[in-house]
Amino acid sequence: MESKKGKKRGAKVVEPSMIRFERITELLERENLTRKAFAESLDREPGNVSRILKSKKISEDFIDQVIATYPDYRKEWLLGYDKCPTHTELKQAKAIGALSNAPLTMLEGSYRLVCARENLPVETLSDTMQLAFLVAQLQDYSDFLMWDYVKRKKDRDSAVWNLLESVEESLKRRNNNG
Repeated sequence: MESKKGKKRGAKVVEPSMIRFERITELLERENLTRKAFAESLDREPGNVSRILKSKKISEDFIDQVIATYPDYRKEWLLGYDKCPTHTELKQAKAIGALSNAPLTMLEGSYRLVCARENLPVETLSDTMQLAFLVAQLQDYSDFLMWDYVKRKKDRDSAVWNLLESVEESLKRRNNNG
């Protein structure tokens, strides 16, 4: 059922100030802070911070002060515009996103290379079924390679295993020296 303004009745609308309140509350939990300790860290009176939080009307100026005190937290998150609370978590999310897109990126690169080598026109890989099929094939092949790697790992006499082991050792030495 819709109201006169065209919005569905019963749909939950979250005010920005409520989101900010929830984010500050989450920050307190993450940092294991009481409201009093939080106020002291901001160099404010506990009563002042308590009133702000109780009213749930958290200004952008207050958020700026929180960011100045807790710089790893992101302003975008505290304002309710984003889902990653800290800069560290944002970097991790981007890395995971890059990894999850890696098979498609690799497929597209290979596709372009094969088309160029065979002198075929390069079309955009946009067909979802085609992409799903290619990703499944890539997954099967990577599973086979991993199985082969684990199998060879058991066989210490394998030349491939010895090569991989020596590469791994040289990388460890390089990382320890750098």
